[in-house]
Amino acid sequence: MAGVAGPGIAGLLVGLITAPVTLSVDAVSYLFSVAGLISIRTVEPPPDTPEQQVSIRRSIAEGLRAGAEVYAALKRRLTGAGFATGLGDELRTNVFRSIVARSVELLHALAEASDILETYRPPAAPLEPWAARPGIAAWATEAPRGLLFHRYEMGDDGLVRNAQIVPPTSQNQAAIEHDLAQFAPSVLSLPHAELTHRLEQLIRSYDPCISCATHFLDLRIEEH
Repeated sequence: MAGVAGPGIAGLLVGLITAPVTLSVDAVSYLFSVAGLISIRTVEPPPDTPEQQVSIRRSIAEGLRAGAEVYAALKRRLTGAGFATGLGDELRTNVFRSIVARSVELLHALAEASDILETYRPPAAPLEPWAARPGIAAWATEAPRGLLFHRYEMGDDGLVRNAQIVPPTSQNQAAIEHDLAQFAPSVLSLPHAELTHRLEQLIRSYDPCISCATHFLDLRIEEH
């Protein structure tokens, strides 16, 4: 409940009473939590014996295995009837289906995590010894919005001298503009407010980090 309503309430409070006051209120709220914990008089039962305790790793693996089974069933549907009905192609081409595509990716991640846990073998040592040295490295990481390219230059002291990051949002910018140009003519007859909402929907379907991180997105339509 708090995870769902909390961010919205926090944003409202920041707008009404400013961020510093909101943070102060949040800090004071912890005192009520402490008072509530102190008021508990129920004696906590003793922990389970080792025979009764379940391996945390095994519990996680079982949960992920269940998710993997759901993923396999969904994959069969998408690669079978889904492609026969055009759903598979629609997921690849219709940006408004991005939530469905991300749901499939989430289930795929569960399946991958289950495989990793089942084949995991603890290493001989928890870490490898290392020494600071200069160097340059670049990598591409798969992120929710696409590929994240990053490059780092390290100094003799092991500190980062230069860093360059190319986020997916900047790579998607051209596609967003292209989709807007293609989509706009089909909704121009709508009332101004609904037209604005539909175009903003398209932009947010790409989940651009600039709009959700800074809340800067303010679409304005000029009619001539």
